[in-house]
Parts: sequence; C-alpha cells; structure tokens
Amino acid sequence: MKSFICLISSLVFAALPASALGFSNFNNYQSARVLDKGQVSIGFGTGILHSEGEGGYSNVYFVPDVWAHFGVRDGLQIGVRAAPIAAGIDIKTRIFSNEKTSLSLAPYVGISYGSYDVNGFLSMNMFGITTALSLILGTKVGERSEFVMSAKLLYDIYFTHEKMSLSEFGSESFNGQEEIVTIGGSFGFIVGSGDLSVIPEIGVYNAVNHSKFDGESSQYKQTMIFPGFGISIIL
Repeated sequence: MKSFICLISSLVFAALPASALGFSNFNNYQSARVLDKGQVSIGFGTGILHSEGEGGYSNVYFVPDVWAHFGVRDGLQIGVRAAPIAAGIDIKTRIFSNEKTSLSLAPYVGISYGSYDVNGFLSMNMFGITTALSLILGTKVGERSEFVMSAKLLYDIYFTHEKMSLSEFGSESFNGQEEIVTIGGSFGFIVGSGDLSVIPEIGVYNAVNHSKFDGESSQYKQTMIFPGFGISIIL
C-alpha cells in the first residue's frame, strides 16, 4: 500500500504546475555579460515546457516568470526571479570577459508553496526549496546580438502533507519528501535595440524524481524540452 502511495505521489509531482517546481528557472533569458555597476534590468519570459516520463506519461506546461537584476559592482549582479507560486534570488558573477566572449556563473536559490487537489482523490500541501547553478557562455555576433549557451544543474527538495481517499481503504494522511535532480542546458540568441532585448531560447533537461514516504521510496525519470521567449529592458 505504501509503495503504491509513493508511486502515485511521484506521478502527481510530475503533473504539478511547472511554476510550482522551480521550472521557471530552467531557461536563463539573459546575457552571459554582467550588468555594469548601478545598472538595472527588468524582464519577463514565457515558454511551453513539454515533459516525457516513463511509461509514456507526458505533460505540457505554460511557464511564465518575471525578474529584476541590479549591478552591485564590477563583475557582480544580484536579482530576484518570480513565478506564480515560486520566487528566489539569483546572482551572476563574471569569470571571464573580453570584447567578443563572456563566461559567467549564476547560482540561484528559491522557495515555492502550493496546495493541490486531484479530482478529490489526492490533496497535497507542498513547500519546496529550489537551487540551481548555471554556467553561461556568450559570444557576440553583432553590436547588440549575442549567442548564449548555458549548462545547468538543479536540485529541488519538497516537503508534502498529503491525504489520499481510496474507496477500499478509506482516507489516509501522511507526510512525504520529494527530491528532484535535473541536469541539462539551453541555447539562446539575444537581439537588442537600444535598451530593449528579445531572447528566444530552448532548453533540454533530464530529471530524476525520488519520493520517500514512511520508509518506502520510488523513482521516476523524465525528459523535458523547453522552448521559450524573453524580453529584457535596461532602465
């Protein structure tokens, strides 16, 4: 029974809104170059995330997010990024930069909270912590254009309180934990005019979900493709 509950919970996690699971941090929608000291940029992005899991299970999510960044000093910027029920802080620090090529490191940490009901069968309250580390490489191909590649590692952990209603067994409440390790990368192209930039981007990721409930565990794997589009403005 516990193994069945654990498996069902893993599948439910795979079907939760992408913005609840830190997916809004998959694509970067930003240059590899760090903002100058005192510069401020704001922006928003949106995309369609398609996931394919084991057993032919698939989902499509609409993923919006917004952000604001500030150049703290030479080679360092800090900012915030938010989705409907998730938010976090991201930092970008310069590793290397010249007139044509830039390389930067961008860590992120955020939280999320959600409450869900699946057709009266399973209700779930969830609190999550999301971390990510991106290595961003950018190459200028014009005065205001840049080709950007990013490698990314994400680790998410979620704590849940769930209530499952089964006609044969009645109702059962339990606490659980879900860990998701994701690795992948994205490719984007930045086209700018003045202080405005548009950023089409596509990411490909592989994730492993590991669920734990009362000593029982299950594992679920999925592959995700995430085409998106962002707009950034330097104020």
